[in-house]
Amino acid sequence: MTTRKRQGPDNRGPVKPPAVDVNLDALEKARLFEEAERRTRETTALLEVSRVVASSLDLSEVLGAIIDQLGAITEHTGASILLIRDDAFEFAAARSITEMRAQIGARIPSTVGSGLGAAMKRGEIVIIDDVRADEPLAADYRAVIRSIGVPDQPPFNVIRSWMSVPLALKDRVLGALTISWTAPAYFTTDHARLARAFADQASIAIENARLYEQAQQLAATEERQRLARELHDSVSQALYGIALGARTARTLLDRDPPAAVEPVDYILALAEVGLAEMRALIFELRPESLESEGLNAAIRKQVEAVQARHGIQVDFLPCEEPDLPLALKEAAYRIAQESLTNVVKHSRATQVRVILALTDAGLELEVADNGTGFDTAGDFPGHLGLRSMRERAEKSGGRLEISSQAGVGTRVIATFAVR
Repeated sequence: MTTRKRQGPDNRGPVKPPAVDVNLDALEKARLFEEAERRTRETTALLEVSRVVASSLDLSEVLGAIIDQLGAITEHTGASILLIRDDAFEFAAARSITEMRAQIGARIPSTVGSGLGAAMKRGEIVIIDDVRADEPLAADYRAVIRSIGVPDQPPFNVIRSWMSVPLALKDRVLGALTISWTAPAYFTTDHARLARAFADQASIAIENARLYEQAQQLAATEERQRLARELHDSVSQALYGIALGARTARTLLDRDPPAAVEPVDYILALAEVGLAEMRALIFELRPESLESEGLNAAIRKQVEAVQARHGIQVDFLPCEEPDLPLALKEAAYRIAQESLTNVVKHSRATQVRVILALTDAGLELEVADNGTGFDTAGDFPGHLGLRSMRERAEKSGGRLEISSQAGVGTRVIATFAVR
């Protein structure tokens, strides 16, 4: 009979885990380490693409940057940005490996691919594993690309996997970022998670660019309205006076020719006024003329327009044409323009002196009048214009000084450092 010695706790020694458990533990640690490294790479990539995408306020540049940077987030063979406009999706940017690509500006009617479109408008992530399958979303996808002129069969369309992530701010959906691949069942929940994080950053950049674009359009509209008022108040009135004077002169030529001299002189005077006004307005429309004509010529046009329109004596003392960057010249010109506008509107001045001088401190612009003056510490008409001038000077690295005394007049001095 064979006996087996019982293995008790005192003689069996330390228990070692099975070798397979050791290997599993090492694999789990390696997996966690690899996952941490992947997340770090993803975060770094997101930060970088966010920086690039947000580096411009031009909407077309922002959309191009989003498409360009998408490759750093996930591999793809095609991508597009659809923005919601008038309740329809519109292709705002697109890139594909095929020659047949979405026409920028093409719109997807709400009646086409309605199930897919509705899901995208709700801000849902949509993944289609195979766009050639029989499922409803795949059929909607094929209907959409046919509606924009792309055949849904090879060799024109090689896409098999397709994903859409919303471009949204809080609860407001701006559009969608779509990504495609040539093999079926390519996109995973990880792709969706990362693409959504990228799309969130892209949405902020798109909205900022849109707001900037709207502000620019509003400013342009306001400027057009101002110029229209200026044309009506100055050039149109001058042309009306010229027409009236011409009719009077024509009547007198037949009846009393010597008497026609006075209306002819009146016509000539109004023509000079209109010419001065038009030169000033054209210069405002084309401020780049500062570069070719110079700062002295620009300010002289404003001086001549003020004299012609309002009958105020304006003495202009220019300096040698300063060798300055265009942006700085424009700042000086706009300050001179705003100063003269304030003189006309508020000062009741009869004389104004405009001086441009190059000093040890740099370029100095002075606009001084003999008007009523005002309390510079108080609230007064035109205070927003003065604030705008101060901000413009400081933005250009200069400074603005305003001094005024009741019954004596006002002096505005802007100084710009010349490097």
